[in-house]
Amino acid sequence: MVKEKVWKFPKLLGTCVDRLETLQTKMDELTTEYEAATAPLKEEFKALETHLIDTIPKAKLDGALGKTAMATIERSSVPNVTDWVKFRAYVVKNEAWELLQKRTSVVAFRERWDAKQSVPGVEVFVKIGLKLKPRK
Repeated sequence: MVKEKVWKFPKLLGTCVDRLETLQTKMDELTTEYEAATAPLKEEFKALETHLIDTIPKAKLDGALGKTAMATIERSSVPNVTDWVKFRAYVVKNEAWELLQKRTSVVAFRERWDAKQSVPGVEVFVKIGLKLKPRK
């Protein structure tokens, strides 16, 4: 059983906010360092991946085998809507709602709510978070 760590926080809320900002800054610095350190690796990885995707089929192979790994060409069909009007008409006519993902556009809803419009079947959920910004 893993014992949950118990944190001891400063008594003053302002001190808590300052500590939170310090932690955010440190995480941002580490993220920046990580991204800078891995950028050349990611660049080489992508170039080599593209090379293999181009070269393996030209060699009339489905894959390639190294000493420590094996790479195979995988193909999968994914949809790419080229005419949204026709696609929407098909979905509505055939009641093919399963072709759509069940998620909403937050931006579009906010625009309607700002315009005092309501959308049937939808209610407002207030998500609570904490916004932190450094003081200059």
